Amino acid sequence: MQRRLNYSFLLVVLLKLLISGCEEVGVEPEIRFEVNTFPVLAIGSDAASSGGSIDISTGNNIDAKGVCWSTSPEPTIEDSKTEDGKGRDSFESILTDLKATTNYYVRAYAISGDKIEYGVQKKIFTPENTYLDAIVLKTQEEVDAFGAKGFVHIKGELSIGMSDELNSSIKSLESLKNLKSVYRLRIANNERLTSLNGLNNLISVDWGVILTNNDVLKNMEGLNNLTSANSLHIGGHGLLEDLSALKNLTNGELSVVIYGNKALSNLDGLEGLGGGEFTSIFIFDNPSLVNIKGLKNIKTAHTIEITNNVSLLNLEGFNNLEKVRGDVRILYDSALLDLNGLDNLKEIGRSLRIRYNPVLTNIIDLKNLTKIGDGNSSSSVGLDIFSNVELTTLDGLERLESVGNSISINCNHLLSDFCALQNIDFNSEAEGYFSTIENAYNPTVEDMEDGNCSM
Repeated sequence: MQRRLNYSFLLVVLLKLLISGCEEVGVEPEIRFEVNTFPVLAIGSDAASSGGSIDISTGNNIDAKGVCWSTSPEPTIEDSKTEDGKGRDSFESILTDLKATTNYYVRAYAISGDKIEYGVQKKIFTPENTYLDAIVLKTQEEVDAFGAKGFVHIKGELSIGMSDELNSSIKSLESLKNLKSVYRLRIANNERLTSLNGLNNLISVDWGVILTNNDVLKNMEGLNNLTSANSLHIGGHGLLEDLSALKNLTNGELSVVIYGNKALSNLDGLEGLGGGEFTSIFIFDNPSLVNIKGLKNIKTAHTIEITNNVSLLNLEGFNNLEKVRGDVRILYDSALLDLNGLDNLKEIGRSLRIRYNPVLTNIIDLKNLTKIGDGNSSSSVGLDIFSNVELTTLDGLERLESVGNSISINCNHLLSDFCALQNIDFNSEAEGYFSTIENAYNPTVEDMEDGNCSM
């Protein structure tokens, strides 16, 4: 009996040894994993972001991961790639040294031992060559070096020349020929710059064009294809005489400041401007300016100011202007004979100021004006006519029925006839403020109500 038990025990031990001898010792199971590619987003024109995640069903050993890309479909790690570490965690990648306006195919990858898996392929088209910041170019060398990079768009301000009173050495912008858009364009204090050629492909300026103190610049040639800008600021040029190259500038809400251009005689080239409720027009200190007919298509505006243009004879150019939301100011225009050009103006939202125009003889072209001011603002001046020494009558204001908060008509030494204002209810419209001082005749509110409106 004892011998049988020993045989049985030995048989069990032998079977266990045979079974255990058939098992592999120390061998890990095969890793199984999938790779997901994150969306690809452009960063400028020469870089992009992507990345990926890894879903592991068995095993845990990821030796390398990243994204790979190519201009051909199905890129591999033999093409351009990032290396974003090890392990199963998701990862972010930056693709660099891309070419502008090019299709790229991108997919994430992961490596475990000899096994490589790729995610689903994504596609991206890189934008045109874009500079993402502001740039100041103070010398010709800086202009040429920047231009050689071929930027098409600038997301910040492009400043060409000095921002202070010092003058730059810049005399040519030809190297900037690739530019199509900038956020803001400033060209200032360039005493040698004779032309804007080089900006011929510029179409859009998001915020504004500022051109100041470029001593020998004679025209706007080079901006011929500019169609859109938020504002136009041109001032301090000694030889500038021609704006006609701006003829394609057509966005309606553009605000315009034209000042201190000694040789500029007209505003031809601004005919594309239609105006709008946020448009402001400031024309001042242009001693050779004789007409403003280039503004002929403006119908509405926020503010109109025509000041100290000593050769300007009339306001032809505002013939289509019907409404001004804020102020109209006509000041110190020493050759202005009349207001011809304002004959369609019907409404002014805040105030009308006509001051210090020494040869202005009449205002009859205000014949369609019915309203000045809304009466809601304590700062509203309403109607202000001051020191126009040749003005004898207010004829032209016969249709005016509302003047906001006040009427101030002073120091017009020959003015003796106020009868054009008889449609106004002075007590309610002027809120008791009616000033007439040092005119040839100075009627009171009572005089106007009694019909004693002239000498």
